[in-house]
Amino acid sequence: MLWSGCSPCCSPLVAARPCRRGKAARAGVPSSASRATKTINLGYRDSSVPFSFMGPDQKPAGYSVDLCNRVADDLKRDLQMPDLAVKWTLVTVESRVASVQNGTIDLECGSTTNTLSRQAQVTSASPPS
Repeated sequence: MLWSGCSPCCSPLVAARPCRRGKAARAGVPSSASRATKTINLGYRDSSVPFSFMGPDQKPAGYSVDLCNRVADDLKRDLQMPDLAVKWTLVTVESRVASVQNGTIDLECGSTTNTLSRQAQVTSASPPS
């Protein structure tokens, strides 16, 4: 699922699997996977400033990272899973889409451009109106 929070061409969130209806659906995280593992796996880039980068505290930082943290907080509430853990995984330009496709990450929090070829690889959607 592609959710464009910054402009029509930049994606802070990319997800591959279909999901349930409601607020959690906008995040692109299938509730069954989250419930089973009690973990949401978020991918980040370490050099995509200002969207996603390694902060001075050696933790993921940036606009898209902040957005993903808010999505994770919403999922904790919507799925009634206050113990839902957030796991951050470093991805590269080359690995980000494949990592979503193969389930290594649930969401990619970076600056991925929404293109037709990427829409063919991952599920995409517009932000809620």
